[in-house]
Amino acid sequence: MAKLIPGTNDLATVNPDLAAELVDLTLGATVTAGSQRRLDWFCDGTDDVPHPRREWSATVKARSSGRGCPVCAGRAVLVGWNDLATTKPDCAQQLCDIS
Repeated sequence: MAKLIPGTNDLATVNPDLAAELVDLTLGATVTAGSQRRLDWFCDGTDDVPHPRREWSATVKARSSGRGCPVCAGRAVLVGWNDLATTKPDCAQQLCDIS
């Protein structure tokens, strides 16, 4: 495990764009990019998957290695945004009709 050297290998220095996605911006200077510490992050969506701002928890290491927002990645449902009733209302209705 790398020893934290503020201003040298902290997340805010090494990856400022990622550190800017922290809910608490002050934490970017307290962890390295490889930290297993679980922090809260926010996402406003992407051009492909725009959605309201949401927060989730992930380790710094996972985020540093490219793992992003679960909604944008299609691994989590945000009701009213990427749920079946919103994205495919006809399919959702058919499912309700079967029940």
